[in-house]
Amino acid sequence: MEAPPAPAQTGSAKASNSDLEIRLMRQTLQQAKRLGQGMTDEQVREEFSRYRSDQQDEKGRAEQRREAQVKTVLKRQTDEASAARQDRSERIREHVRAAGLDPTGLSDAELDRYAHEQSTRQADLEARLWRSRKCFGASGCPLLQTENIDAVDSNPRWHEIHDLLARRAGEGYLVALLGSSGTGKTQMAVNVIKLACDAGIACRYVTAMDLFREVRQAATAGREKAASELEVINAWAEVGLIAIDDLHQRSGTDFEQNTLINLLDRRYAAKRSTILIANQTKEAFAAAVGDSIVSRIYETGEAFWCDWPSYRKPGAWRESR
Repeated sequence: MEAPPAPAQTGSAKASNSDLEIRLMRQTLQQAKRLGQGMTDEQVREEFSRYRSDQQDEKGRAEQRREAQVKTVLKRQTDEASAARQDRSERIREHVRAAGLDPTGLSDAELDRYAHEQSTRQADLEARLWRSRKCFGASGCPLLQTENIDAVDSNPRWHEIHDLLARRAGEGYLVALLGSSGTGKTQMAVNVIKLACDAGIACRYVTAMDLFREVRQAATAGREKAASELEVINAWAEVGLIAIDDLHQRSGTDFEQNTLINLLDRRYAAKRSTILIANQTKEAFAAAVGDSIVSRIYETGEAFWCDWPSYRKPGAWRESR
């Protein structure tokens, strides 16, 4: 079934539409302040047509202005980027010259690669320094020796032993620093720990009394903590380098002797370095620690006799004020 035809628009309807268009044109021209007084409908149509044409022209000019502005901004950004690249390249060349190299003939890509490598090295150095500070801060070293780490005199024998221990800290040695009090044995161990931390080796410092007290407390903590003693020994056995100070102050009980042998055997098997410190002669130390530990020292390290004069001088405190 076909749809009925649309009714034809009457003359009055056409006139009504035309009147509406004229009214809208007059409103638009009035808002644009382009409607003259007494303008006829035909004049309104002509003026509205010119207004529309002017609007299109203005739109085109605005687009041109925007394009010009964009081009100006892009050119300025390009010039700034080029100047920045040139400045960066020149700074990199200065760094290359400062390193004793000749940057002549290097392309921008080669300079960028050099700068990237230097930046990577610097970031790696900063990360290693941060890890070293964190490691040393957690090592438990005494404050006195920590503050005096750079205040070591020129004793050649002290430096010879120190440099040897620092250089071979990752080799799993067992050494003893023996001698009278005040000869810088603890200071030497702390300095070695600092350098080992710089090399990425986990380190700890402890006195013999504190070590045995920690193990003894774990051993007597109760049945619910029956594994604590083993956990404490395992924790100390896993550290890359430890220094056990004041071994001469231990009471020498079977518990302490067995604990020390157990710990050192575990560290020996795992090839982890240990520094033992005591204010004793070699003979007294050997008698105190026993043949097993002495044998380990002879196999993997050495007992160093620190026989130089004490660094502790009478009246030093008064002179320092």
